[in-house]
Amino acid sequence: MIGTNNTGHRDKAAESPLDTVLGIRKVIRLLLERCPNAKIIYHPIFPRGATTNDALRVRNDTVNQAMKVCLDGMKSERVLVCDFNSKLLEPDGTLTKEMMADLLHPGAHGYEIWAAELKPYLDYALGFSAERPGQAAHPAPTALDSTSPKAYRPGVKQHWITDLFSYKRKGPNWKPYPRFAMKLEAVRSNPDRYYDVVMVGDSITQRFETSDGSNEWARLSKEFRTLNLGFGGDGCQNTLWNIANGGFFDNLQTRAVTLMVGVNNGSSSEEEVAEGIRRCVAAIRKAQPQATLILHPILPRRSKDGGFAGEDRRVRINALIRPLADGKHVLWVDLSPIFQGVTDERLKEMLPDGVHPNADAYRQWRETVEPILSRIVGK
Repeated sequence: MIGTNNTGHRDKAAESPLDTVLGIRKVIRLLLERCPNAKIIYHPIFPRGATTNDALRVRNDTVNQAMKVCLDGMKSERVLVCDFNSKLLEPDGTLTKEMMADLLHPGAHGYEIWAAELKPYLDYALGFSAERPGQAAHPAPTALDSTSPKAYRPGVKQHWITDLFSYKRKGPNWKPYPRFAMKLEAVRSNPDRYYDVVMVGDSITQRFETSDGSNEWARLSKEFRTLNLGFGGDGCQNTLWNIANGGFFDNLQTRAVTLMVGVNNGSSSEEEVAEGIRRCVAAIRKAQPQATLILHPILPRRSKDGGFAGEDRRVRINALIRPLADGKHVLWVDLSPIFQGVTDERLKEMLPDGVHPNADAYRQWRETVEPILSRIVGK
């Protein structure tokens, strides 16, 4: 059991919940690798703070929820999850000082509970019992929504994260270069270099301005000073380069930034894509600390045979990046409900090529973000 010193002693700006999740996951993988004959009994981070809405409790709950997603995807028979957090709490989720005097470290009774809960796992791990222990029947009360799916397919073939981010923009022979150069010149020629909102992403964002979404972009641009930094084909590594090295954010100020990226990183694992999005969020926050970031999770894709394609992977990535939204500096604005609950025929209309929205879907996108931007900008 690790992580409480990360969430309790490091500010979110220095270490997001996703950082903590990736660290715990790395430790588990190293233990699996270096102790090939051992079983690992994993404890979620213990509750902290007196109530479910305590800031440190929420942060720990966020990590625990995301770790469940990671472990579901890992599907390792050697990793046992011993979760007894609910037994440390009152029925309403209150943590008492009788259980933990400092609301962090268990007292004698807490350690008695721990020992009793751990024993069947040790018996199984050491071969004294053939019965694999089950998971907690009653999860600990939490202030978070329980939105994590129960199971996922294993991730695609992974490669080193350093390879993912070794990208460098090419020169004028690079196909999207004219748009890149045009956007950079637009920023540099803007007299006050101010925009109400800057939208960052790949072709889905670009087409808001240049294709099926252009009428909606024109409406949005009548109300707000807008800049579209969507570039077709971009993955997380390209977007990160744009933010950190492209020169756009060195030359402007904005009140709001939207980010949607990741759909083009199909050869990367879910965790790598989540890490890529985290780096993009961190780079935007560093470049424009005064701005509110609207984080859009990855949109659904349509299957040729009807319904959604790659939904397990998409939902998993989105569950991993959701902790990046703190509700203050980074807002979570999920557009996927626009495409859900419709007929296959209607879905075909809304995602004609399977990936990019049609004009009506862009209309709903605009109507979703417009009131949020009005609050941020103060209109």
